[in-house]
Amino acid sequence: IQEYAVELLDAGDRQGAALELRKAVEIEPEFEEAHYNLAVTLLSAKQLDEAEFHLKQAIKIKPYNPNSHSLLGSI
Repeated sequence: IQEYAVELLDAGDRQGAALELRKAVEIEPEFEEAHYNLAVTLLSAKQLDEAEFHLKQAIKIKPYNPNSHSLLGSI
């Protein structure tokens, strides 16, 4: 699911990518990379509240990832 979502995002299909990434975090709630990529996708669609939620989830799972902290600080 993650790889397909990245392909969709690369092709410019933010909605499709977000849908696939939502499936990924629903299936595997501890999948930090999916939360992070979903947040990036949501930020590009200006869905700030949901992006913030998924960044916070990513930080809970992997608290020492500087990318998540940096992105959260930019919201």
